[in-house]
Amino acid sequence: MEAIADEAGVSKQILYRHFETRVNLLGAVVTSELADLSLRARLPASVEDPTQSQFH
Repeated sequence: MEAIADEAGVSKQILYRHFETRVNLLGAVVTSELADLSLRARLPASVEDPTQSQFH
């Protein structure tokens, strides 16, 4: 939790206030990642990656 708090720029107390347990924090991360993957899976194959510029 300390490393996560440091990376997020918050205190461990703030993390524990928002996520009462490590399991709750892990659940939030997994849920977020699964939602992102789900959205990506719904895109048609012909859609280009918006992070890649067509102009060099």
